[in-house]
Amino acid sequence: MQEGVSAPEALNVRLTLDAGLQYIAEQELMRSVNDTRAAAGTVIVLDPETFEILTLAHVPTFDPNDPGETKAEDRRNPAISNCYEPGSTLKVLLAAAALDTQNIRPEERIFCEYGHYQVGSHIIHDHHPYGALTFAEVLQHSAILVQQKLVNG
Repeated sequence: MQEGVSAPEALNVRLTLDAGLQYIAEQELMRSVNDTRAAAGTVIVLDPETFEILTLAHVPTFDPNDPGETKAEDRRNPAISNCYEPGSTLKVLLAAAALDTQNIRPEERIFCEYGHYQVGSHIIHDHHPYGALTFAEVLQHSAILVQQKLVNG
């Protein structure tokens, strides 16, 4: 880069983590993982207006000052290194949009097509052949087929 020329905005990196929220997320995640005897857990908190990452926590943790004491796969942060199906990661956004536009209510029942739904020439298969679920249950059970139905109108 030439002297006197500033870097484009895209090259400027700014930490957006909120130390207070990060601490709370780590403590609550550790408690929850211990209480449920889960193998691991992850919490991501975004600012809903800017989409800045405010918290990115994962359990189990490791000591970054002594990484040799931890297996390589345990030093990964799954929140940023694992692949997730779009339905799993986008269902919260879809739910928020559907509720915000008042297209659906949490207690409203939706027919889940017994796990098979045709979109164009393709058939979407859900992981379970649900009949009717409330919208809240759709989110609880990750019934992706209903998410597609909502998108289609």
